[in-house]
Amino acid sequence: CKDCIYYPVCSPSVYKYADTGLGSPNGSVNSYTLTYIKDTTLESKTYKKFSVTGQGNTYFNCTAGVSTSIILNGTTQGGNTISYAKVTVLKENAPVNATWTDTLTASGQTALYNYKIVSKGVPRTVGGNTYPDVIHVHEQTTLNLMGTVIPAGQSEYYYAKGIGLIESISIDDFTGAQILHHVLISATIP
Repeated sequence: CKDCIYYPVCSPSVYKYADTGLGSPNGSVNSYTLTYIKDTTLESKTYKKFSVTGQGNTYFNCTAGVSTSIILNGTTQGGNTISYAKVTVLKENAPVNATWTDTLTASGQTALYNYKIVSKGVPRTVGGNTYPDVIHVHEQTTLNLMGTVIPAGQSEYYYAKGIGLIESISIDDFTGAQILHHVLISATIP
């Protein structure tokens, strides 16, 4: 289960996160838990199925350092329902400045998720814990509206060696406001 050391999703892993988002009253924090359910086969690959408190299920696969997430019947940041979304969240063996793109279409609207590895092997302190070996990934979302590409948002993702996602920060490109701060509270990884 630890094929990917920067995103080791295993049985019976449990990840607890706290989210602070735009519009949260008085900076309130919403907590949720990502809990391993079982292995399942999607697209001829073994995925780890996780329940997400109040949000349904998500599926993770890691093969040769490439971490992929699939969401079935999910909701986009814009509030659209999407029946299938597959994104490559991390390419841990790629060098700094490596890039890749995922394309998702929902309700006739196409979004491009452009990723870039910003740094590798650097420390980051999150929630009072210092993680000595972290990969930082920048993601820029753009929308293709009738041939015009419009920046929609950007996120910073931080993956710690032996742990996985420890923090993400999302910014709305239209307003410049932080719309989500996602922080790891605890992780149980066998």
